Amino acid sequence: MALNQHWIEERCHPPNRKSCKTPAHWNVCLLHFNELPFRHIFQHIDGQTAGPKSFSGTIGQKLICSEKLPVLDYEPIDCSITDIDRKLLSKGQQYLLDISNAIILGNCPEDLAGTLVLCSIPDG
Repeated sequence: MALNQHWIEERCHPPNRKSCKTPAHWNVCLLHFNELPFRHIFQHIDGQTAGPKSFSGTIGQKLICSEKLPVLDYEPIDCSITDIDRKLLSKGQQYLLDISNAIILGNCPEDLAGTLVLCSIPDG
C-alpha cells in the first residue's frame, strides 16, 4: 500500500472513496510529495540530518545561518504573472506572488527576504 494511500485511509474518509474503487489522492498529499525527492537528494549529497531541524553535512552547516547573509542581485527571469487582487490571496499566496515578482525584477527587497511564511503541511 502506498504511503499516501495509507494516510488517506487512516485519517481521511472522502465520501466517494468506495464508489470510485480507486485510491484517492488529495492535494495536501501532493504538497508533501513535492518535498520528498528533494529531501532524499539532499541527504544523498550532504549526508543524514542530525535531527528534524539540524544538519550534519558541509552544505547543511552553511545553511544554518543563511538568513543572516545579504541578499544579492541576480539575473532576472522573464515571465508573465496574471494580474490579481492581493486581497483575494492568502498570506502564503501573497508571499509566492512577491517572490515571483522579485524573480522577474532580478532583486529581492530586504523586507521580503526577511519574511518567514509558515505553511501547515502535515507530517506523514
